Amino acid sequence: MTASGRARVAAHGAFAYERNPQPLPELGPWTSDLERLLEANERRARRDRLAMIRIFEELHGLGYRGGYDGAGAIRRLGTLIARRRRSCR
Repeated sequence: MTASGRARVAAHGAFAYERNPQPLPELGPWTSDLERLLEANERRARRDRLAMIRIFEELHGLGYRGGYDGAGAIRRLGTLIARRRRSCR
């Protein structure tokens, strides 16, 4: 069992994994800036797109003071936003 999720055994012996939503406390106030950066990045030509570390550096330049380990949250949120956009098309 982990802090973020649980493995449960069903009646027939199969495992089911439940993951709790991950909070983004440090990233919270920067979510709109991150969305804007990700949208701008998505509009670029594929070869000109920035890696997540570069997006993190741009966000840091805007005043975000979280560490790069916070970039995991940036990556998760970026993936979430991209999936949401794809499903709306």
